[in-house]
Amino acid sequence: MPTLAPGSLDRPLGLVRGQASATSGGFTLLELLLVVALMALATAGVSLAIRDSAQKELDLDAQRLAAMLNAAHAQARTTGVPISWQARPGGLVLGNTPLSWSQAHTQVTPLTGTLPPEPLLPALQLTLQQDAQRRVVGTDGVRPFQILDAAAL
Repeated sequence: MPTLAPGSLDRPLGLVRGQASATSGGFTLLELLLVVALMALATAGVSLAIRDSAQKELDLDAQRLAAMLNAAHAQARTTGVPISWQARPGGLVLGNTPLSWSQAHTQVTPLTGTLPPEPLLPALQLTLQQDAQRRVVGTDGVRPFQILDAAAL
């Protein structure tokens, strides 16, 4: 019986170093198949979790646009001065603040608009489009700007 005491044997009695016992024959076919199946499930899970980078960048641009529009509306209410926006190649100018898209070919419609200083806005939607993908940022006039899902369109 091996113990932690110095000089204790780390192998069963009767085995010479370099000899293999009858029970150390490797892995069985069932064990190998189980490992392969687990690796396949893990690979499938990872591949499904990875999102399209263009879609992710468009989502981030839409979130930034919603945050900038909410901040600009708060500034318009505070100062009492309307704030306008103008689309430009590769971005948008909101008041005096430029906002650049993560992809140069992202487009926004409408191209111009104004945020009035009143607390209630008219219903407003801006569409960000990048190739075949699009995101709509909007407000119903009462709630803050947010990304609208397809059901809300």
